[in-house]
Amino acid sequence: MVALRSTEEAFSILEGILGEVRQTRRAPDWERYAKIYDLSVGELITYQALITNVLSKVDIRPGMVVVDAATGTANLIQELIGIEHDLVVHGFENAPGMLEIARDKFSGFGTGNIHIHDADLTQPDWVERVGDGIADLFISVNTVYTLPDPLAFFRGARRVLKHGAPFVMSDPTTTVLAPIMVQHLAAGGEFTPVMREMVEINLDIKAWAERGRSDDDEEGFDFHSTGVKITLLEQAGFGVDTFESDYAGVNTTIVAYAV
Repeated sequence: MVALRSTEEAFSILEGILGEVRQTRRAPDWERYAKIYDLSVGELITYQALITNVLSKVDIRPGMVVVDAATGTANLIQELIGIEHDLVVHGFENAPGMLEIARDKFSGFGTGNIHIHDADLTQPDWVERVGDGIADLFISVNTVYTLPDPLAFFRGARRVLKHGAPFVMSDPTTTVLAPIMVQHLAAGGEFTPVMREMVEINLDIKAWAERGRSDDDEEGFDFHSTGVKITLLEQAGFGVDTFESDYAGVNTTIVAYAV
């Protein structure tokens, strides 16, 4: 049986961890991040709960065409296929480390229905990999804050979706990551060497991300409020159905439909 902890005990453990880990304050090593990320998400209870909640928002049926934006190492696609094997899935990723791991996971899948595209979501041609009005479901997890033009991305998502099809996104509104680890520890999760390395990398990412994005610097992240995201979705041709706090309060999960 998993030993649960109080929130106070979890905070105390995390404070001790943060006092020990190294923060380099340099630009993140994305190749290293890809490998550690893929290992850590299997251990991080908070992340598993996030993916479960996102996928619970829609009815996943045989034969659906599903788009997974910024697929990373394809953990969400693995969960999708576990729910329903008979799907056509388009995952998009342009980070080489993430892309390699994602493709390796489905190299022997056999059906030919899992497509991991090497494509940049900031460029409009990614839409052509799916086609207009083809997709039955669009999922975006931890993607929008990395994009310089979220409205263009939402418009692309609207193009590939059928009329009335759902768009489910979960995206952070803050760089404060401590609640994610506190929830993991409170749920009985352990702080393994992999988790320690992930915290180190995330401290670098947090410091890097908090620079924001200037007019002459395309790097950095923008953490838009829930209200801004809803407004942009509506401008792109979506009707927003529900939104809720998720991922230990770091994210907002939004369900919208193509109108």
